[in-house]
Amino acid sequence: MLTKPSAATSDSENRSSSLGSRRNHATGRLASMTSSRAGRIRRARRR
Repeated sequence: MLTKPSAATSDSENRSSSLGSRRNHATGRLASMTSSRAGRIRRARRR
């Protein structure tokens, strides 16, 4: 996965990877900062 993909794949992959990483980081920070109860409610509402 660390290998350099073609330009076309790199663009799409970079976008998807960046979005996924950002989402994971944001959710992790919110869950850690807020109480477990608040995190569960927010997750349920999002889903």
